[in-house]
Amino acid sequence: MSALNDFIAYCISEYRCPGRCTSCKNDKRCNNAQNCYIPCIKHIHDVNNSSSHYNCENMALCYILKHFYRFSAEIEAALERHIKIPLNRQLHFASIGCGPASELFGITNFLEHHPNSNLSFTYKGFDNSTIWKQAWEYISTNIANTEFIASDFFEYYNEHSKPNVVIVNYMLSDMSKFHHEGIHEFLDKLYMFIDSMEYGMLIINDITYYGRDEHTANGCIAYLHRKFAQNKACRFYYGSFNQVSFTKRFFGNNQLSPPSSKIASINMPLGISPFTDCNSLQYIIIKHSSQES
Repeated sequence: MSALNDFIAYCISEYRCPGRCTSCKNDKRCNNAQNCYIPCIKHIHDVNNSSSHYNCENMALCYILKHFYRFSAEIEAALERHIKIPLNRQLHFASIGCGPASELFGITNFLEHHPNSNLSFTYKGFDNSTIWKQAWEYISTNIANTEFIASDFFEYYNEHSKPNVVIVNYMLSDMSKFHHEGIHEFLDKLYMFIDSMEYGMLIINDITYYGRDEHTANGCIAYLHRKFAQNKACRFYYGSFNQVSFTKRFFGNNQLSPPSSKIASINMPLGISPFTDCNSLQYIIIKHSSQES
């Protein structure tokens, strides 16, 4: 995990005690706190919040320090289960709503743990929010074949070669919460995009919230699954890292096993304690080409 640990060390060096921020965009909510997580980030994640967003560069760094070991491990687990190695090929990853690109470090972790693999990759992250710019600049400088694109994913690939792995990482819950009016259009476009690929993989990772309609990630996944279910070229893998028991009609008993904790012995600043357990739901579609059995 050298790439991830180096990035975490960089974020630690850049992180400021909230009371020492040069300015505050959130009414000094975190001014008397050790770190940004409880007063700012947890407030944003609250199910009842529908207005506050990530709007502070320091908060973005705290988010990375708190979440990245968990989020990268979840994507690495997906690759461990579904990428056959050694592969003498290149994977082209594209992440929709990538934020600070935690999934990228799931990819680098996977490759570091398989040094004899012939697998290589390119990564394109799509996001319109500039709050993650500092992370993008570090990543683009230090990890080869990575690019961040502030344009619409679907419009971009109207003019470029398609990826063979699409990742939607903790984005559906955010979109269904803050931009629900566009969620069906997005899901329909995503379905058509995957359907148009000759072969490839879709990895969706998100929070385990029980709702069944499209106001939740679980409901969005159910909507997509209904559209994909009749496609004989597709195979489906779904479950939860936290052993939540979903209804048999959709998730059945196919629970994903959580990977072991991979947090390095690194001194986090100001009481930030990274999550040590994976806790997401995960839905994976593998589309086989006509030449594959």
